[in-house]
Amino acid sequence: MVDGVVRPFAGVSWLQPFPLALGVLTLVLCAYLAALYLALTTRGNVGEDFRRRGLGVGLVAGVVSVFALALPIADAPRLWEGLSLRAAPALVLGVLLRPPPPSRVSFGAQPWDRGRSSSC
Repeated sequence: MVDGVVRPFAGVSWLQPFPLALGVLTLVLCAYLAALYLALTTRGNVGEDFRRRGLGVGLVAGVVSVFALALPIADAPRLWEGLSLRAAPALVLGVLLRPPPPSRVSFGAQPWDRGRSSSC
């Protein structure tokens, strides 16, 4: 349905570049969060492997998000207008007020490790 009128093949709009880019971004962000969680909950070489994978997936997520942010200019002009006019000050303020990144993520004992043996 488009503008209250039923149109054939209106479902094809899900196969446009913008919805597909958002789907890829969602998938990449879930992979990033999974790698981050596994890097923090595992020890040794496994934790280091997940840390490296998380860094790589984080880089891919950054590239995909920049690409997905550029797509609404042509594909979703109302969304782009809202992002560029109303949300821009909040975005800039959020970037300026972000906490500084930690110098090194600690893979030592975590609060949820209490009660686990150290031989794992």
